[in-house]
Formats: sequence, C-alpha cells, structure tokens
Amino acid sequence: MTKYYCNACDWTGEESELKIVPLCPVCRTGHRIRLMPKGNNVYECPNCSMVFQEGEWIPDPECPVCANQYLKVVEE
Repeated sequence: MTKYYCNACDWTGEESELKIVPLCPVCRTGHRIRLMPKGNNVYECPNCSMVFQEGEWIPDPECPVCANQYLKVVEE
C-alpha cells in the first residue's frame, strides 16, 4: 500500500484516504479553482471554458486535511 505525506500540514496516510480532484484535460485547472458542474455529469472549466463529461477529466490527488496538491510518496 502506498503512503503519502503532506508537507503543509504533516498529514501522513494511505492512497485510499486521499481526496481526488478533477482537473481540466485541456489546461489542468482544478485544485484551487474548481471545475463547475453543469448537470448530467457535465463540467465546465472556469479558466478555458472547455465543457466535458465526467470521465474525461484528469483525476489528481490532494490532502484530505488541508487540500494541498503537492504530496510526497513515502517509501516504506
């Protein structure tokens, strides 16, 4: 099982605990500026105005405590 460490809040946990955030597949906006749901599993990017279905975005993890997107993989 892969462990992660957040250097912003000192959280350490497993991959199953991470919060997954959708990123725009065109410009990679998504952590601090969230994608806007438009209904029927359709999202719009507030940065580039790209409209896409739920499965088309890029899943990216962030810390479940402080929402830091820069996590380190901890070697066991």
